[in-house]
Amino acid sequence: APERAPDACMRDCGCTPGVCEGAGDNGFASMEALLEVRAGEVSAVIVEPIVQGAGGMRIYPPSYLARLRALCDRLEVLLIFDEIATGFGRTGRLFASEHAGVRPDIMCIGKALTGGYCTLAATVATEAVALGVSGGGGQPLMHGPTYMGNPL
Repeated sequence: APERAPDACMRDCGCTPGVCEGAGDNGFASMEALLEVRAGEVSAVIVEPIVQGAGGMRIYPPSYLARLRALCDRLEVLLIFDEIATGFGRTGRLFASEHAGVRPDIMCIGKALTGGYCTLAATVATEAVALGVSGGGGQPLMHGPTYMGNPL
């Protein structure tokens, strides 16, 4: 398969980078409609930025993340980026979110954090989120990787 740029669409339609002519808005309208109706019930949106790894490697344009950030801000919904598989240079930037110039409220990182030598993961949050989680007391949120607490 030919290599795609990070801002290529998910549908291999040969569109202009960042503007998918074959997919219209890359599904953003359905996300927007859902959040508009359910914003009072949704506390956060979680996405794998630029590359949706679950169910196949689907690349989508950075403009989707910028639009999603604006939508989440407007509706007061947290935006969480799962950079477990995309972080630490796997998309050409240190973090995939950098392609869109977007900063999430929470970022999950791992896998390449130690270069594969040991299991380690981290959850990074904005100061506002960290203070909300800790109740303002400065206590950290305990987080661990998949095998945390495994006696082996």
